[in-house]
Amino acid sequence: MKGNSETFATWDKMAQLYEAKFMKEELYNASYDYFCTRISSPRAKIMDVGCGPGNITQYLLKKHPTYEVLGVDIAPNMIALAEKNNPMAQFITMDIRLIGELTHKYHGIICGFCLPYLSEEECRY
Repeated sequence: MKGNSETFATWDKMAQLYEAKFMKEELYNASYDYFCTRISSPRAKIMDVGCGPGNITQYLLKKHPTYEVLGVDIAPNMIALAEKNNPMAQFITMDIRLIGELTHKYHGIICGFCLPYLSEEECRY
């Protein structure tokens, strides 16, 4: 788990630039729509892993405003932006490699853009 502090600090530092570039990105909307078709509960609990500024959460809540979304990200500045962009969702600053410590159950977990920054070993947990 060590050795990633520079990467985490960079995400925190670049949060506003990331938001400016990717908040309105539509390239992946079809995959988010497919994700939603797999969710049967209208009040589903969804976890957005590596939520960044909340772009995926925002899309999901526009389509399904009754979803209860928890966004998780390592960068406090990303979480601050996600909270601003999605006042109806909940967000926590957390290392995604520790999500197994969360005790709530979810109807769906979406992970848009963080896996490429983890090693194969880190993805096993």
